[in-house]
Amino acid sequence: MKKNRSLLLLVILFSGCTFFSNPNSPQGYVRHCIRIMDKAGLYAEGTEWQTARTAALQQARDISSLDEAHSIVSTALRVCGGKHSTLRPPLKKTNQQKEEKPCVQFRDDSTLYLKLPEHMGVDVSDSLYTFTVYDAIFQHTEAKGYIIDLRGNTGGNMYPMFAALSPLIPDGVCLSFQKRQRTIPLSIEYIRKSEIGNRRPMPGESFIQSVRQRPIALLTDTLTASSGEATLLAFRGLSNTRTFGLPTAGYASANVPYPLPDSYTLVLTTSRDVARTGEVFCDDPIHPDVETDTPLDDALAWIKKEHP
Repeated sequence: MKKNRSLLLLVILFSGCTFFSNPNSPQGYVRHCIRIMDKAGLYAEGTEWQTARTAALQQARDISSLDEAHSIVSTALRVCGGKHSTLRPPLKKTNQQKEEKPCVQFRDDSTLYLKLPEHMGVDVSDSLYTFTVYDAIFQHTEAKGYIIDLRGNTGGNMYPMFAALSPLIPDGVCLSFQKRQRTIPLSIEYIRKSEIGNRRPMPGESFIQSVRQRPIALLTDTLTASSGEATLLAFRGLSNTRTFGLPTAGYASANVPYPLPDSYTLVLTTSRDVARTGEVFCDDPIHPDVETDTPLDDALAWIKKEHP
């Protein structure tokens, strides 16, 4: 009799452990998300996180639905990842406005205007996005200056943005990602190789040197965020650049998506952006050199002054 009771107790204990570790159960779901946050979350250290972590695990003991699990995870995520992190529900097809490809225009017969919108790669391929801008830079050798318009660029995939503008960015580290334990440098050569490869011939060195000495104006507004801000920072500290417009949104950090069992995605902030100047950016807006409500006009005037 004692043997049977002991066996029953072991079965109950094993079932309970399985239930709490199974990511498909509400309790296991929370524990699974907490493990991800512990491992990679930018702010997953210190007293504040330990308090939030403990509270999440305690609350998970009494829940019975994934909706409750979502609420607990979202609360913990704000502490672990900050404002740029989110628990994203499954994407649904809608009739929302489609993505736009970059816009290329000549202004004042001497300035090449490059409008870089947000980019998720849904309606516009990475290649189309990249080469619309990349090819234009080499086709318009007569340009005396460049305007890179990042207004309204809320982010997405930063690599096509960097690759598109790579002819204007000096070789070497263009941005770094500061994680909890280490900082990872990102070179423009790596981006060029991975995004462009052998699909375009390398231009002559003299042309590249000439292009990188011409004035470059960057336009920002309060919607410039995430990868839009990262693209802005790739030019920070260069003597031939100047920024115009309004302060950015303040999401200068990198996220990693973690798919979850219920088709939700844990979008977790894992690092801050570090410019080549050594400046660290994350949750605060990036202020332009010239704060103005007429950034395009002011940028054109500056380029004309710099290169009449």
